Amino acid sequence: MNQAKRFIHIFNAFVKVKKLLKNKDNGIDFSVIGPPMVKILNDLGPTFIKLGQMLSLRPDIIPPNLADELRKLLDHGTPVDARKVINLFKSETGKSPSEIFHSFEETPFAVASLAQVHRAVYQGKILAVKIQKPDIYSVILQDLSLIKKSIFLLSFNPKTRKFKSMAGLAIAEFHRWIEKELDYRLEAINIERISKNFLDVKYFKAPRIEHALSSKKILVMEYIDGVSLNELFDNIPNLSEQNIIKYKDIKFSKSKFLDRAINIVFKQIFEDGVFHADPHPGNIFVTKEGDVAFIDFGIIGILQPSIKKSILEVFFGIIERDIEKISGSLIGLDEIEGHASMPEIEAKIRQLLNEWQSGSIMEMTTAEVFYQLVKISIESKIDLPYSIVIIGKTLLEYDGDLRKLKPDLDIIDSFKDIVEKKYGMSIMNFAQEGKTVPLNNLLSLMESLPENLQTFAKGLIDKGLDFSVHFGPTEQKAKKG
Repeated sequence: MNQAKRFIHIFNAFVKVKKLLKNKDNGIDFSVIGPPMVKILNDLGPTFIKLGQMLSLRPDIIPPNLADELRKLLDHGTPVDARKVINLFKSETGKSPSEIFHSFEETPFAVASLAQVHRAVYQGKILAVKIQKPDIYSVILQDLSLIKKSIFLLSFNPKTRKFKSMAGLAIAEFHRWIEKELDYRLEAINIERISKNFLDVKYFKAPRIEHALSSKKILVMEYIDGVSLNELFDNIPNLSEQNIIKYKDIKFSKSKFLDRAINIVFKQIFEDGVFHADPHPGNIFVTKEGDVAFIDFGIIGILQPSIKKSILEVFFGIIERDIEKISGSLIGLDEIEGHASMPEIEAKIRQLLNEWQSGSIMEMTTAEVFYQLVKISIESKIDLPYSIVIIGKTLLEYDGDLRKLKPDLDIIDSFKDIVEKKYGMSIMNFAQEGKTVPLNNLLSLMESLPENLQTFAKGLIDKGLDFSVHFGPTEQKAKKG
């Protein structure tokens, strides 16, 4: 498709979206307009699928209920011709796959919008070779240019200027996000960053990286031999009623798997402060040994101790139905005074908790209540740290995944049990402890610091110095557009 036709295609899509959103201020039912919006994005191809996925993580940029609908976008793609993939591989490595690997399967076993994954054998090891689709970066840049032109045209119509502002903010954020998504060296760093935190946890698994064979557009890693939760959900009827799960050549205890998975999530978020932030069921595997394995580390979250404290205090407030504790903790995260009204927020929180307690929304878990509180905060003009938004979305996904195995599970109640058993204290006391962050995790929090300070910190780590640091409350804010 040439640029002119592509521009018309994109502009017409923007007009359709604008029509769907035209009554937003009067209260729109996003469960009704969500499916057609998802279809529009799917029809527009990879750029827009990834744009929708990014926006699903940003209820601070778009209406929170619309973000919920965009979570339903599925990242599927069509395989690229094997010759094109081999040519890209040669341009990145200087050799063809057959010159490096003992064997290389030209047919991919997994395909997404931006990449496809092939199986290969190297030095007796079975590997997964993730290869970026040829020319996908230039396609995205071209689409972004055409999107910006479409947004510019919308500015001439007074009725669409408000939509223009929201769209412009979203596109700027997407441009930054996709640059990282397409650099597989960053994903390799993410995998190793989390793996190092689990060296002593034998039931956690993440793929080992083959750095010598990897590049910006190619990620070569260990092949995870197991089945995804997605495959289990699709192929085993009455899964929630079984304790010993048998599927293909895998047999495992569901209760043991759940216990391990919950402990892994708790450790990532509340002990390490670095966590896998895209836990849909296609990214979580059960291995033959019954271990919990994760793949696709393109999105991770970083949680500072001061933010962790506030989140745990909100959890405590939810469990104890303490409205003042919840509202005080949420407003305490807002560094810009005067935007949020304490009485207004407390009234909304009281209504939510009353509905939850009365049974009208009794099916909601604590994680779902927490996510609703995040949405209330954003709607009430609280400038939440972006990590809070990511935590809310991530916990909601973990909660949903694991409840398909055990419907009465509540992941935050399980966190409460872990704290009481492991630390011998309540969640509130655990929050007040102010756990430190190991210096080995510090580099992941330093992207905005001067390069010389990063070099200095790395030098300390390389010298083997072992100490920890506390972080203050400052963090980049995620502001509602």
